Amino acid sequence: MHTGPPGFRGAGVIVGIIDSGIDFTHECFREAGGTSRITAIWDQNLAPTGNESSPSGFPFGVEYTKSDIDAALANSNPFSVVRHRDGDTRSGHGTHVAGIAAGDGSVAGNGQPAFTFVGVAPEANILMVANRSEGSALGDSASTLDAVAYIFNKASSLRKPVVINQSQGDNLGPHDGTSLLERGIDNLLGQPGRAMVKSAGNAGIDRIHASGIVASGQPETVQFEVPPGDFTTDALDIWYPGVDRFDITILAPDGNGSDVVNPDTTATFDLPNGNRVFVDSVLNDPNNNDNRIFIQLLPGSSSAVQQGTWAFTLHGTSVGNGRFDAWIQRGPPIPRFVGPHEDSSRTVSVPGTSREIISVASFITKGPGVGNISTFSSRGPTRDGRRQPVIGAPGQQIMSVRASNIMSGSDRYHLLQGTSMAAPHITGIVALMLQKNPGLTQSQISECLTRTAHADGFTQAVPNDTWGHGKVDAQASVGLCPDPP
Repeated sequence: MHTGPPGFRGAGVIVGIIDSGIDFTHECFREAGGTSRITAIWDQNLAPTGNESSPSGFPFGVEYTKSDIDAALANSNPFSVVRHRDGDTRSGHGTHVAGIAAGDGSVAGNGQPAFTFVGVAPEANILMVANRSEGSALGDSASTLDAVAYIFNKASSLRKPVVINQSQGDNLGPHDGTSLLERGIDNLLGQPGRAMVKSAGNAGIDRIHASGIVASGQPETVQFEVPPGDFTTDALDIWYPGVDRFDITILAPDGNGSDVVNPDTTATFDLPNGNRVFVDSVLNDPNNNDNRIFIQLLPGSSSAVQQGTWAFTLHGTSVGNGRFDAWIQRGPPIPRFVGPHEDSSRTVSVPGTSREIISVASFITKGPGVGNISTFSSRGPTRDGRRQPVIGAPGQQIMSVRASNIMSGSDRYHLLQGTSMAAPHITGIVALMLQKNPGLTQSQISECLTRTAHADGFTQAVPNDTWGHGKVDAQASVGLCPDPP
């Protein structure tokens, strides 16, 4: 792909990354002359000081332009000029993702010569947004939607095509594409030269989803296990059709529980074990007209949420459909559903259940199980029955750029795994497509990826809820894309 003919390396295309941040000092993100390939960084978590400012139209965070970054690289203390660092000090998540999509591998490392670990679109420019946590579901995150709009606006002002990668996700939300973030993304994706890719999520074996049918007059009890050392708030999200009405009760491992919470009611209970339970039962969500029961388990006056088997019981007072889906929010640690209601389907994380986004599963390309799906890879479909993930890409034991500020190690590259690593492979391929034809739409890009995807003995018949349309074929995908008119 890189050598051709004609050869595509992402030149003239912007790769937008919404993640934990980027190590802008790493040589893999520079031009041959030493200046940066990073067009801008918007760190939503910083407050402006001195001559710093927020980006135009977005009154928070700090924007660093390419000239700021180049000045920092020329300084003996670059972080005194640009204060941004990858916010994930454990693994350098955003830096690693950016390296897969657009690192050029130009620095030697890990005992290997330069240009061993080359990203998919090594000549693309990079726009990084380190998005802030707002303490709510990602699907309700206005700052993340601002990040998407910022990248698309910046690319439009530069008259360049752009593909955004978001290797982040959330288990809270309706999982039907109607969250505020997903609707916003869909609305922004219609124009030519814009694309967005999302990791499917790593909940394939995490037991974070449960489902079942509530029959009228027959209570349905769902159990979940809280691990030891659970010192933070646990959140569960239950969604069911708008035609139904479910009461709910919560039971702790010691046998004590809450009173009945009726639909359209909010209640808080202090249990004998010291824990506090908050329940918000909402009818007719304005985005999809379905019903939602949101539960929080808090340590309360105790040091931790009680270890052991908890349960919630749904009582159908009026049943026209009866189906429910429940998700547990990400940890650590993560409570897990147990028993017959646990269900590994519908585990693609929000905003990967958007109607337009390209959500990516992970498969194994090295080590045991080569060719098979990664066990952690989240499964579809969406709650409303649509196909997600769209396609599979390599995501297990992937070598990419290592941020210099992570807590352990000193190599220039390191291994990570997850659908977070699979998504930027697709993002890089999309950048190559957009170099070939800058006017491609999201639907055209998706069609090129899905029509050329491979099926084999591991994928079995595709499309399906594990692999989407199968394993990506980069060369065939780019080859199928139409030339510009």
